[in-house]
Amino acid sequence: MPEAVVPGADRQVRAGLLTSLVLCAVFCVALGTAYPRLLEQAAPYGAAVPAALTAALLLVTVAQHAPTRPRRPYRGLLLLAAQAVLTYIPLLVLGEPWLSALGFLLGAALAQLPRPLSLYAAAAVAASGPLIIVLLPVDNRLGLRVALDTLLVGLVVHGIVRLSRLTSQAQDERARAAARAVQRERDRVARDLHDLLGGRLSALALKAQGAAAALPPGDATAEARRELAELEEIARTALADVRGVARGRLPLALDDELARARAALAAAGVTAEVTGAPVPPGLSGPLGACLREGVTNVLRHSDARHCSVTVTRTPGAVRLTIVNDGARPGASGAQGSGLPGLAARAEELGGRLDAGPDGAGRFRLTVELPL
Repeated sequence: MPEAVVPGADRQVRAGLLTSLVLCAVFCVALGTAYPRLLEQAAPYGAAVPAALTAALLLVTVAQHAPTRPRRPYRGLLLLAAQAVLTYIPLLVLGEPWLSALGFLLGAALAQLPRPLSLYAAAAVAASGPLIIVLLPVDNRLGLRVALDTLLVGLVVHGIVRLSRLTSQAQDERARAAARAVQRERDRVARDLHDLLGGRLSALALKAQGAAAALPPGDATAEARRELAELEEIARTALADVRGVARGRLPLALDDELARARAALAAAGVTAEVTGAPVPPGLSGPLGACLREGVTNVLRHSDARHCSVTVTRTPGAVRLTIVNDGARPGASGAQGSGLPGLAARAEELGGRLDAGPDGAGRFRLTVELPL
């Protein structure tokens, strides 16, 4: 059986959002301490200039680690280039206070670039701070402090991003391990099912075939022959289903189950109205299983004279509806384990299953699965 798909995208989205929030807080602390000096440096240009540049740099910094679907391979590099421009060009206007932004560029380089390129880029960013100090009309002794601040902030940013990625990877691996354990258990059950029932179903089919051959010819035994032939067909179909499960596939198709439902209802004397619609291959098996269980419940747990089976398709979902007019008093959708199991499967696929009386002695089963 194929390994179950692990829905890790939601975890990655949550991790990306949390990382963005933490980086936003670090950014506000780091730039917030230098912001009064930025306002003084940009006094000739107005307070709007440092505010706009700070907001643009914050947006680019956070956007690099925000979750996106689908993941674009060059998005991080483009944002890193934009961050470099927003880090160095404003130095012409804002001067030394804007060097507080170098740490975020260093952290982004470590997070976005592959090794060893990320190490070279980080070293270049760290060294650029003291070099810029030499070119600016400020005390050259500030160069060491700028270099240390850049390294500290950069390592903090890189640590936050790295921790978020490792946590997300660990959660995904844990989910995959759980899915593999579930799949192994399903495989074991399938093998046991085949070993226990395969031989007995095969023997049942042979017994039915032998009983039909032992009947004397004539019209008096024609009905018995037909019943034994149907019994043999049912046994062989069940045997094929068991073998299919053991081989790792669910041998159910909605079209085949619609034909079987029509024949089974007619054989039981129930007037059947069966209406199908094309469905995606991935939903044919689950809907076929729901249809088989629903028709089985009609035959076992109702006094139906009329049953309608309808498959409809909307732009966003496929709906299977089974309605019979023979609901017994006290009937509910919670009896047995068949419908609860199908309801759990529908929920795994993002859909829902509703079953219960809907008045006037009718029982309605509705399964809706998203496309």
